Amino acid sequence: MFAEEVRKLAEQLQEAAKHIASLISEIQTETDSAVIITLLMEITLLIDEICHMV
Repeated sequence: MFAEEVRKLAEQLQEAAKHIASLISEIQTETDSAVIITLLMEITLLIDEICHMV
């Protein structure tokens, strides 16, 4: 029973890793400067939030 749950979790993690890799690939190939600026703004906001959590 426990081994089955671990196997399922491993499969889910593998799928999540593939999805993340796909998203990173999309970001890397994106050349539209407006999208890049938007992403940078979002990253800046996330960093700001993290800094306020500490």
